[in-house]
Amino acid sequence: MNKTAKKALKWSGIVLAFIILLMILLPFIFRKQIVQAVKDEANKSLNAVVDFKDYSLNLFCSFPNFQLGLEDLSVVGIGEFKDDTLVKMDQLQVSVNLFSVISGETYTIRKIQLDRPIAYVQVLPGGKASWDIMKPSTDTTTAAEEPSKFKLSLQKLVINNASIVYDDYDSQIFVKIDSMNHTLSGDFTADFTDLSTETDIRSLSYTYEGITYLNKAKLAMEADVDADLNNYKYTLKKTELSVNELLLTFEGWFAMPDSTYDMDLKFSAPKTDFKNILSLVPAVYMTGFESVKTSGTLALNGFAKGKYDDNGLPAFEVMLKVDNGMFQYPDLPKAVTNIGIDAKVSNKGGSEDNTIIDVKKLHLEMGGVPVDGSLYVSTPVSDPNIDAKLKGKMDLSKVTEYYPLEKNEQLSGLFTADIAVKGRMSYIDKEEYEKFDAKGNMMVENFVYKSPDVPEGTSISKAELQFTPQALDLISFAAKTGKSDLNAKGKVENYLAYFFRDELLKGTFSLTSSLIDLNGFMSDEETATTEESSAMSVIEMPGNIDFTLNTDIKKVLYDKMEITSVKGQVSLKDRTAVMKDLSMNMLGGALNLGGSYGTQNPQAPKLDLILDISKFDIQQTLKNLPSLGKFAPIAEKASGKFSAKLDYASVLKTDMTPDYGSVNAAGALQTHGITISNAGFFNKLSDELKINLFRSLTPSDLNLSFKIVNGSVFTNPFDIKLSKSVLNVEGFTKLDETIQYVMKLSVPRSEFGGAANSVLNNLTSQATAKGIEINPGETVNIDILATGTVTKPVFKIGLKGSLGNLADDLKDQAKQAIEEKKEEIIQEAKETVNQALDEANKKAQQLISEAETKAQQIRVEAKNAGDKLIAEAETQGQKLIAEAKNPLTKAAAKETAKQLKTEAQKKADKLNTEADKQATDLVNKARAEGDKLINAAKQ
Repeated sequence: MNKTAKKALKWSGIVLAFIILLMILLPFIFRKQIVQAVKDEANKSLNAVVDFKDYSLNLFCSFPNFQLGLEDLSVVGIGEFKDDTLVKMDQLQVSVNLFSVISGETYTIRKIQLDRPIAYVQVLPGGKASWDIMKPSTDTTTAAEEPSKFKLSLQKLVINNASIVYDDYDSQIFVKIDSMNHTLSGDFTADFTDLSTETDIRSLSYTYEGITYLNKAKLAMEADVDADLNNYKYTLKKTELSVNELLLTFEGWFAMPDSTYDMDLKFSAPKTDFKNILSLVPAVYMTGFESVKTSGTLALNGFAKGKYDDNGLPAFEVMLKVDNGMFQYPDLPKAVTNIGIDAKVSNKGGSEDNTIIDVKKLHLEMGGVPVDGSLYVSTPVSDPNIDAKLKGKMDLSKVTEYYPLEKNEQLSGLFTADIAVKGRMSYIDKEEYEKFDAKGNMMVENFVYKSPDVPEGTSISKAELQFTPQALDLISFAAKTGKSDLNAKGKVENYLAYFFRDELLKGTFSLTSSLIDLNGFMSDEETATTEESSAMSVIEMPGNIDFTLNTDIKKVLYDKMEITSVKGQVSLKDRTAVMKDLSMNMLGGALNLGGSYGTQNPQAPKLDLILDISKFDIQQTLKNLPSLGKFAPIAEKASGKFSAKLDYASVLKTDMTPDYGSVNAAGALQTHGITISNAGFFNKLSDELKINLFRSLTPSDLNLSFKIVNGSVFTNPFDIKLSKSVLNVEGFTKLDETIQYVMKLSVPRSEFGGAANSVLNNLTSQATAKGIEINPGETVNIDILATGTVTKPVFKIGLKGSLGNLADDLKDQAKQAIEEKKEEIIQEAKETVNQALDEANKKAQQLISEAETKAQQIRVEAKNAGDKLIAEAETQGQKLIAEAKNPLTKAAAKETAKQLKTEAQKKADKLNTEADKQATDLVNKARAEGDKLINAAKQ
């Protein structure tokens, strides 16, 4: 080897070694900059808490890119979503271009990979979303001067084993996804690129308005897409979507050139077996679907073509047809046969009002018994035109002949339905009920259901619902479950407007019962008695309903508590239950109750109560409502009864226990024949004073007022009369049982024994040493300052006036705490009112806008109808003139034509006048409703 070659080899080795050394060192050299950049970017951009436990940097596996890994990454919400984890994952891997890091200007991201991400996404009533965590830009100048240092030059996105929960309280949508894997690849820096995506979900559940449409369904999707990234146009080459056994193929294109979506898409089901569509029925798919025998054919296809924006919809159509469908479980004697479906949903484009739902046929026979239905809906927004029918009968005792029940499940009873609804919503709006046909009923008789979960069974002797244009009448409802019985009747109004327009559903019911055993509705774990209350979860109140329930219940059992003579009214509206004049007997006394319980935010329900308690037994109360002991821990050592009047407000936690820091209340308390024995607080006071007066207390009945602020109980000064002595008390107890009390004790000198006299002499000497001359008379006045805790109190004791300003200082602290909370409550009230006004104004404007749109449509329709009458009159007149055979008859024909046109004009004018009045009334009604909303918000 010559000298030049050796030299070249030598330098090549040096260079290679240098490169390897750089690959080892560079991740550590730039580690700090990259990690800090990630945190800075998150803090700068997000209203959330971003954290990760560890990170890693690697250059070997992705050269010339860094691979940055963030381990145990989490994003936790703030504000309404405080402590709620939006997303967490085992690892986030980001591939960052090495040379972009060296230049230090912009960090270019090539690949993102998420391993085991878990996401919990919420939308609260009102539309506030937990994922809306991007900070708003408040300074456009600063934003322009400080652009993000991260640039997305993505070529691949990978998601491994994701779990996602989407809980939308506002739209009543719940989605749960388990074990999702997703890959997306393509060159997003190119003008044109081929995108390839694969998605696999092992379990997908979808619930809307309480109805489960998919339950643990399997979903898979593959798509190859030609992407014109400059024009945001995507053309589908090969796209397949399967849900359980149903396979759909898509073709066409989709574009987003601006705020408008443009599309020309088609889909169809290439497999035509009925079993494919049957797999979407949760009750069938989840119960031995693989072994189910089926026959019949399926046709499913549709399209969407045109533009979608704020002004309208594209034309679309979805068609489903099933012929001669049948399924039978192999171990059962009978089948569900003759399943036929002919349904189409279509829209010619433009308005949502152009949508037509046409279910011409819905037929099936269960064990030979037919069920038939049909549905036609047009103009669903402006004036729903409805024609619906349902007729069928089901003997529930024969269900087991064609559908398998779980082991030890029992089902019997007779269900019948014969319903016909036909007409326009405008007839209901104008109270022209004679033009709207709604008749029929639904009935359940002798229904019985038992299972291992409901061993005592649920039975309905009879339940009947009658349909009229105005309302659904619950003629009767008589049920038993376990030991409980329920009898109800009532009426549901506005049900058609609720179904088609999502308007308010109104109802009035009466409920009577001889016994409601709530223990029968809870598991053994929930009813097990512990020192703490049974674990519960938030009971959510429904939205968009206005129900009033009048109750008369003889007895209610809850845990070991018996409640009798429950009477009063409960109304449900705007996700809030309002109690009015609700009375009951419980805990050895009586309770009158008013107030509300609201779940506008289900994570933090609000409870507002006005309580009038009469002679509750103290020990029974603590046993059944142990959380009350937090506010009066000394009650554990007390017996007797108490009465109270209380205004109470608090936020509840998700286990339905109070968030004690939010409790605010005020009221008055009276006691009846109480005894306090062996209480640590008073035993310690007796030890300090060497007086046995406090070891067993039987004070005269107390009457005191109090406030609960931020979870602390503040008492106004009150007297405890003990034989010949009087103890005046003022101060507060906190939830952690810390105390601050100022007490003034007046004790006859005759109550002092030898040891107590020594204490008294010592107190006198202390006062004299401070220059305070006190000569105790027949009555000794002692000041006591109590701090520490209820169980471990600390006392400062002195003769009256000898403790200086300590007593005043404690009083000032209490007053300051109350005033601070008062200002906070006022500010919160102002914010609540302003928010309520904003929402009311928005709703009012929406009502008026919708009314004006409908009013304009009414006027246009009336004008069109009038013009049609005039045109028909003119046509008829011209026909009469043309048919006239001589001048005399022609003249008569002309006069008749003139009269026809005049009459048509009058009818047209009348139509326009009536339409104008109807339109004006509609707008005025909307304005009045809006004003009512705004006034209610102000109040």
